[in-house]
Amino acid sequence: PPVDYDASYDTQMQLASLVQRANNYLSHNPGPGDTCYSVDARDGAGTANLYAGQPSDPAADVFGWTNDNLNIATLMEAGHRRWVLYPELGYTAYGQVEGFSAMKVLGFTQPPAREASMSLEFVAVPYQSYPYVLLSGGDKPTPWSLSMVPPAGVPGNFDFFSTATVSVVERQGGKALAVHSVHRDMRGFGLANFLSWMVDGWEYDTSYTVTVNNISMPGGDRRSVEYRVLVDRFNLFNLDKPLEAADSALGATFSGQFDEPFDQDSYRVALAGSVSFTGQTQGGPQAFFVLIYDHRKQLLLSSDRAFSRSFAAGSYTVVISPCDETGLCYQGVRDYALRYQ
Repeated sequence: PPVDYDASYDTQMQLASLVQRANNYLSHNPGPGDTCYSVDARDGAGTANLYAGQPSDPAADVFGWTNDNLNIATLMEAGHRRWVLYPELGYTAYGQVEGFSAMKVLGFTQPPAREASMSLEFVAVPYQSYPYVLLSGGDKPTPWSLSMVPPAGVPGNFDFFSTATVSVVERQGGKALAVHSVHRDMRGFGLANFLSWMVDGWEYDTSYTVTVNNISMPGGDRRSVEYRVLVDRFNLFNLDKPLEAADSALGATFSGQFDEPFDQDSYRVALAGSVSFTGQTQGGPQAFFVLIYDHRKQLLLSSDRAFSRSFAAGSYTVVISPCDETGLCYQGVRDYALRYQ
């Protein structure tokens, strides 16, 4: 159900963020000897998801905790995500100090204003049409997971998954994907019972069937859970990055300025055959990324160096940015020039 914002905890979350920043750590247990320690900082840190990085949009922090592929504690436990998606969460509050942030997820003094539906059987990630920003692949993948919502009178740490097995199958063609690193725990992050796994070879905008068999139910029965997954990127990923007054395309040359550290400029081009790209930054060597996407919004390449590639005749989108697709960024870059031939 929807979660309400409880501003009465804003100070607690701000002080929890402050003590993390002041001591340059991520700790749920700050101590009295720590710089900027306070009782509110201690209570907030112990009841919140924590993050340390560059100053960020609070929404990006929530996306990061829900994805939870950068969990420095125990990746496969996905503890941040379990709190964000906990059906009984009810309320939250948020604070940030220079990139150190805290989101309150437990310790509220009132019951949720809205109860979860009695028909809610489980919480799965990813599930059905799932936003691509909440699931990562590559060298820092997101665990897939399932938690059961216990029936009335059954504790949340009931052992549903001790003998469970998982399969992920592409719906068109029936190809089974490799499932590995299966993890089970009852640690008590949100819904205590938890089954997670990694999936190799999944792709955006492709429909899969996830089946979890041999789930132990209260009373001794066994059951299976089956659901569809499609990680939606095509409908949600926007390639049309705005151009500002200083940005322009003249023939085969793009030039412009980065108006902010994460600025992106998008150009549509027709390419065919072997094409070479070379760039410059502030009159010197290239210090920005060129990302080229096809008409299906698939990333064909990302480079911060001169490169050549053969293209099938068609329409492409060239995105120029200080950052690559993973968030790796050049700092202090002001302008760019890119030429192709």
